[in-house]
Amino acid sequence: MLTGKKSTLEPFGEEAIPSFLKWFNDLEITQYLNRVLPMYEHGEREWLQNLHKHVETDVVFGIKTTEKKFIGTIGLHRINHIHQNAVLGIIIGEKEEWNKGYGGDAIMTLLEYGFSRLNLHKVKLSVFAFNKRGITCYKHCGFKEEGRLKDERVHDWGRADEILMAVFRDDFRKLCEEWRKS
Repeated sequence: MLTGKKSTLEPFGEEAIPSFLKWFNDLEITQYLNRVLPMYEHGEREWLQNLHKHVETDVVFGIKTTEKKFIGTIGLHRINHIHQNAVLGIIIGEKEEWNKGYGGDAIMTLLEYGFSRLNLHKVKLSVFAFNKRGITCYKHCGFKEEGRLKDERVHDWGRADEILMAVFRDDFRKLCEEWRKS
């Protein structure tokens, strides 16, 4: 278990499947993800049962509030121990918990773990340009834009850029110290 200031990051089991089905079949939530097809219980159960096979490359936690309410997931994916990088993924699936700082807190907590315990040098992510709330959160957590994939995604009858962002261990260290003190 990893403890942030507003949330805890904890392993989860099959009890999470009903939440996943609700979140990953909600178009308001999945518009921010690379997921457009429906999710089925069998597929989610299979993913969960195979998660242990990928512990060297994927570290996934449930996000819980200090009141122990399960509100989302966060993970470091495609961890490359040789090149010391990983891809961050996060979802706050409980919409009534959006804009309350849980995402930023979970990201800071996971980055601290990734840089200090997993010895990562760089954590990267991609975000669609229309996800203003996500971009603001990522910048607050030290991510900077590294590039753009133009017109990468169909969105609302138009197209949107995919923004590539990253944060580096040395840049994060000072930000993390300030965050822990505040």
